[in-house]
Amino acid sequence: MYAASFAGAPTKRGISFTVECASRPSKNRSGSPLSAIFKSRSPWAEFDQPSANTLGVVVQRLRLFNFRVYQEQVFSPAPGLNVLTGSNGAGKTAILEALHLLSAARSFRARRENELCRWSQSTCLIEGDFRTDLNHGRHLSLSWQRADGEWKKGASFQGDKVAKLADFLGCVPLSLFTPDDLELVSGSPSVRRRYLDLMLSKISALHL
Repeated sequence: MYAASFAGAPTKRGISFTVECASRPSKNRSGSPLSAIFKSRSPWAEFDQPSANTLGVVVQRLRLFNFRVYQEQVFSPAPGLNVLTGSNGAGKTAILEALHLLSAARSFRARRENELCRWSQSTCLIEGDFRTDLNHGRHLSLSWQRADGEWKKGASFQGDKVAKLADFLGCVPLSLFTPDDLELVSGSPSVRRRYLDLMLSKISALHL
């Protein structure tokens, strides 16, 4: 197994950034407080080498710029199952949030989009490279910029600007499951209908 670690400058919390990657390293430029481990786990061997018939989306690269706690960070997950570990507030959920944003164009935790941008910054960017089950490459990006006291969102797909966010949905279909989603079992039927509507909107814009 190939492993590499990169130590960044200590943050104000006195924590250095360290990444260990099973196949290829992630670049660190920020000194983020996150301590992340990207590696395959032997108990999950069935996930380490997905079969050619496996349907899904592979995350090849994720770049965050002024997003949440990250100044600038590039993640290149290893093939198969990946595990992220770190202390509270280190930025683990921010990675999931960024991936979800590239799929749904909205956050599952922020009420206002200005919460996504790093403190005191006026620009924010998320970029992702994905590969689908049909071996098609997908490059998506979302950006936010503050101008005249207002935040403006921009989106691009394969390097081209997307005029309507509705056209952005479904480019990379991802499904997020959080503790709040237990309501799908214990909640009212309206919760399940809302979830199905969201999943269908990622498949076809006709369901928006």
